[in-house]
Amino acid sequence: MALLIGLLAFAMLYAFAGWKDFWKHSEGRVATAAREMIQSGDYLVPRLGGFPRFEKPPLMYWAVAESSRLFGGGRVTEWTATLPSALAGALAAMMVAAVATRFFGRATGLTATAVLVTSYGFYWWGHITEMEMLFAAMITLAVGSFILWAEEQDSFSPRPRRLWWLCASYAFTAAAGLTKGPVGLLIIAMGCTSYAVVRRLTGRPIPHLATRWHALGFAIFLAIALPWPAKVLAQPEAKEVFLREAFGRLGSSWARHTGGPFYYFNSLVRLTGPWFIAVPLVLWRLYKCWGTLRRQQAAALFLAVWFIAVFGFFTAVHTKQDHYLLPILPACAMLTAWAASGWRWAELTTRVVAALAAIVWLFNSGVIEPNANAERSSRAFATEARQRAGDSPTTLALYFIYDQSPTADLPAELLFYLGSDIRIIGAAATKAPATPAEFLELLGDARLVVVAEKHLHPSKIDKKKLYLLGRSAP
Repeated sequence: MALLIGLLAFAMLYAFAGWKDFWKHSEGRVATAAREMIQSGDYLVPRLGGFPRFEKPPLMYWAVAESSRLFGGGRVTEWTATLPSALAGALAAMMVAAVATRFFGRATGLTATAVLVTSYGFYWWGHITEMEMLFAAMITLAVGSFILWAEEQDSFSPRPRRLWWLCASYAFTAAAGLTKGPVGLLIIAMGCTSYAVVRRLTGRPIPHLATRWHALGFAIFLAIALPWPAKVLAQPEAKEVFLREAFGRLGSSWARHTGGPFYYFNSLVRLTGPWFIAVPLVLWRLYKCWGTLRRQQAAALFLAVWFIAVFGFFTAVHTKQDHYLLPILPACAMLTAWAASGWRWAELTTRVVAALAAIVWLFNSGVIEPNANAERSSRAFATEARQRAGDSPTTLALYFIYDQSPTADLPAELLFYLGSDIRIIGAAATKAPATPAEFLELLGDARLVVVAEKHLHPSKIDKKKLYLLGRSAP
């Protein structure tokens, strides 16, 4: 059953995924960095246009590079680049089915999986080339493995089976850290702590932590998580960039994406759509079970506590983006399925909504997104630039202005389609050319230059029209 759930979830997320071009800088960063890894053979330091990219750990870049090497003949494409996200989403769906089945029974477990896969946020991030789905999946697998380890102890399962879940939890925790850094460890700690506290409230013993098996698990964690930062982050520049990216977002000094105290309420509506309609039912069921914490009610309380902890943490953080809530969508899906269980009309409504949502999302992937490529993709523009450059791509340059980091502001999705053999010319915002003469001097011998209007001068920050500028030889 678990394998069938994984296959169905994978089919839902991966169907038509390669028909959509890379639209966003973040997609282009992952694909381009993976391509440069394959071309250079350097899997240690991710690079983007030749610039070292220390902002994020390399697990997603490794996954795309290996996917492209195994299934694309070493060539990064939309299909091979999206594969890790879809596979991660399928694994997360399988874990949700396992945990929800353990908590609430098989029928509710299947419903929870359907709710998760048809949630808009899960579907969207599961079929594009970004690290968010891999990150959320590793968190789901880590917390889920911890829960299954504890539940297996209650049922006196064979020791090897319990040991497997414990070691898996540590391994997935390390993988989360290698995907987006320390924040993954914090979210996992919130989940495991919430579960342990709720167990204690219900009179069930907390799984013992001071055992040699945890020492083995911690050794596995260190073996996976430690080598890359120990090797790469020993460099002062890399350490500074990584720490700024990991912790600078907590305050206001380096926040690019901000929002008010109610920002994530709107985000939750978008991410859970269409399942936000179940919020009143979930709240009512939680209210009714308060004070009667039997096994199922305790599981629902744990999911609610974990959700509130993560939601509250990201609300307090100054930097805000919708996808920060992606790791708690599994908790939302299980709560929704639990709230609908035992009510015939609610269960029927859930199945109908899940089927309709799946049809809508597949139509979006197969029809709407491919038709939007002409408007949102840089592929056609890049193709024209390459054709005009002819047999001398080195005369083609990509010019951009960056603020704090070249790899953060480089239009990577455009670079991906232009190719890796062109010149990259980056100018710091404080030193950007202010006159045509300074601009031409910076270009050197480039005869064609690709530039976005927002990069012509730091004051132009809102327009994104692309230009292909040519100049005759002196």
